[in-house]
Amino acid sequence: MLTKALFMSMTCVMLANGTACAQTCARDRPLDVKLFVTAECLQCDEARRFLYSQGIPFREFDARYPEIARRLLDGPAQGAVPAIYICGEWFVGFGAITKHQILNLFPQPT
Repeated sequence: MLTKALFMSMTCVMLANGTACAQTCARDRPLDVKLFVTAECLQCDEARRFLYSQGIPFREFDARYPEIARRLLDGPAQGAVPAIYICGEWFVGFGAITKHQILNLFPQPT
């Protein structure tokens, strides 16, 4: 179980057009987003800003804590940050391709 010190934030912001935050992924999966970061990681900052800008609520975990680091080492991220768990899928690292892949997980407006 994670302690309060390990759980850094749960964030939900309004989208620029005033609509509410995303609540489900594209295939009607419940929204579950976890961002694993370290303090000195520039890509982590970029990933955090991207999730904020898209109105995607997320929980952030500091990988410097041994319990969190073990979870990352044992999973698909193999200890790398940023690691994003979103809608049942893992993304390691952050860049244009990752942004596109994440956005494809959400229902597109009709």
